[in-house]
Formats: sequence, C-alpha cells, structure tokens
Amino acid sequence: MIQTHEEYVALKGNQTPDPATLEAIAEYEAGLPDLAAVPGDPGSFLEWYTGRKADYASQKVRLKAQYEAMLRDIERQEEGLDYHFADRAERELRAQLTGRSRSVKFLTGTIGLRKKPGSVNGADVPLELWPEEAQSAIVTRVDSTLLKKVVKVVGEKAYLAETGEPLELPGLRVTPESEAMYIKTGKEEL
Repeated sequence: MIQTHEEYVALKGNQTPDPATLEAIAEYEAGLPDLAAVPGDPGSFLEWYTGRKADYASQKVRLKAQYEAMLRDIERQEEGLDYHFADRAERELRAQLTGRSRSVKFLTGTIGLRKKPGSVNGADVPLELWPEEAQSAIVTRVDSTLLKKVVKVVGEKAYLAETGEPLELPGLRVTPESEAMYIKTGKEEL
C-alpha cells in the first residue's frame, strides 16, 4: 500500500515494476482526482482547486468527529464494564494470588495489584497551623511533591518525616496507603 505521493512518484518511475507494485499504483491512482474533470481556464481551475481542498478539509473534520464519537462510545463501554465488574475482578484476583506474586498473566494481558502510597491533603489547613518544616512545601498552594518528602503516612496517621512527630491538624485529610488493581493489556498495533 502506498502511503505518500512521494512513494507513488518513486514507484511510478520504476522501469520494471512487479505485479504487487502495479496493483498498489492502480489502487493509489483510483483515489486521485479525475484529470479530465480539471477545468482549463485559470478562473475555473482556481475555483475547482479551492473546492477540492474544501472538500478534503470537510472530510477530515467529519472523520475526526466520527473518530471522537466512536472513542467516547468505547470509553463509556469500558466505564460500564468497570462499574459492573471491577469489584468482582479485584475480589477474584485477591483470592487467586498466592505467595509473593502480585499479578496473574494471561495471553490478553496482566492483572494485578500495585501498592499505592498514602497521602495527605492539606488544602484546607491554614499555613500558620503547619509545623515549620512542612511550611516550606506550601507557598500559595500545597506542593504535593515537597509535602510527600516532609510528611509520611503510616497506616491512617500522618507524621513529620524528619522527627516522626504525629501531624494532627484541623482540616488535614489523610489517605492511607492501599493496593490498587491494575490491568496491562497488549495494545493492538495499527
């Protein structure tokens, strides 16, 4: 299959093309505009040429819209699958896992569990309530990356990493560490 017009020109210039090349050239030429339909006078030609370009632009817009609609449909189907079956899949996965293995492999992909570190959300905590060592992670908003270095979560409690002092602030939300199910599939090659 010929992908670009440059490929077409190169193959067309070949002195001894094989049957597969001749077939590819014929297929490519079938998609080209009919040269007999090209107007001869300059004004009509420019109008025809502009019209062809507008047709192609319109086709591309329609094709992109169709693609996006199809993609949204597939994403909705995937969300529905997760809504109805993700909990069951995680229960059955946990029942199947033995020993140190945290995943199960299939021909279609791998499903497993990954550790998710605990975190804190301190967006509602006033700056002056934070300990001095944690204030460096907060300027006008909480810098999550810096805060993860200063504050560690163990179980359902947050501690200052350097001193181990418990961090109990009004409005501080602690998300304990957990395991999250993941699925890694073999993506289809185009």
